Amino acid sequence: MKLTSTVKVLHGAVAHAANAIPNRPTVPILAGVRLTADTDRLRVEAFNYEMATSATETVDVGEPGAVLVSGRMLLDMLGRLPAGPVTLEVARDGLTLTAGRAMCVLPLLPIEDYPQLPDLPGTVGDIDGRVFGDELEWVALAAGQDETLPVLRTVRLEAAAEHLRLVATDRHRLHSSALPFPLAGADWAGLLPIDAVKAMSRLDTAMTLCGDDSTVAAVTAGRTTSVRQIDGTYPRWQSLIIPGEHTLTVPVGPLSDALRRCALVTIKAPAVLTVNRDALGVAAGDQERVLDEVDAEYDGPPMTVGVNPAFLAAALGAATGDRARIKLISPIKPLVIDSGGDDSGRLALMMPVRINE
Repeated sequence: MKLTSTVKVLHGAVAHAANAIPNRPTVPILAGVRLTADTDRLRVEAFNYEMATSATETVDVGEPGAVLVSGRMLLDMLGRLPAGPVTLEVARDGLTLTAGRAMCVLPLLPIEDYPQLPDLPGTVGDIDGRVFGDELEWVALAAGQDETLPVLRTVRLEAAAEHLRLVATDRHRLHSSALPFPLAGADWAGLLPIDAVKAMSRLDTAMTLCGDDSTVAAVTAGRTTSVRQIDGTYPRWQSLIIPGEHTLTVPVGPLSDALRRCALVTIKAPAVLTVNRDALGVAAGDQERVLDEVDAEYDGPPMTVGVNPAFLAAALGAATGDRARIKLISPIKPLVIDSGGDDSGRLALMMPVRINE
């Protein structure tokens, strides 16, 4: 095999495929990436039985062929080569990379032992990859981290009624986002593991979402990412959304800043929100304390609510503008955060934290 391209092009292709390389491969062969050159294209593939990735680029192929090399080593080496043209050529002692005056040789791995990537599932619909990635990253902030509850370590995708809804919850908070989404076929739902969020959120072009009962996949021009779903039944999250009786409208920027200051002086203790008709007090800490106040509009009785400051700061991402709407019932009932209007777009829910009066 022999091909010529640029360092930038090859580095981008290998970086995408490397998303499927495990940090500690249980099978040594899975540390590799397969390079296949044919006619005028190079295909870079990686697989770990949970995720499969591939990247295709147009290159100048001098001799078709396929090799398997260490993915991390190839990625690191490409990142340290001088910018410009680079030639990859299989020699007797390995894969030779030549860029300008720099040359390095990577040992080959036994390609005959490398598994074939699974076929892609059927098409669910098309969406803007950048928009999908932004929403996926925000929603995933609320996903669980407890490895004994794998179903909660996912983002649920629900395609129905011309919308794609993304949902994540760790039982203490919930993030949800609904995007316009013309369905290509029947309604579909799947559970995307949070370990795949990084790979799925970096697709910044038109994207095709694919899925079946066991797999979720994203396909863009020259890039594919396919992930095995988590088995299990997701909680009935819709029943958690209880309409609030009182509405608090706050400026996102000043409240976010106040909450981040609170997070500096408290680890497990809550921040205390004192809700009044025209102001919202924010306090946290004991020996190191934060006392703050932001303008607000509120249509209910005075109320004191304990919250996790980091959770509420993230939940304010539900607001698409510079003001957020927080729906309240009582100090012991969930808070619902959105931008107002209909039920499309982003929505966050969080449980209050008990405070000592």
